[in-house]
Amino acid sequence: MKAENILDMNVVDSTGQNVGSVKTIDING
Repeated sequence: MKAENILDMNVVDSTGQNVGSVKTIDING
């Protein structure tokens, strides 16, 4: 089960700023 990190640039925090976040996704999932 290979997993990799992707950068999500569409994450918005509670103040409305586009902060982005690194998320780990399972390719087989």
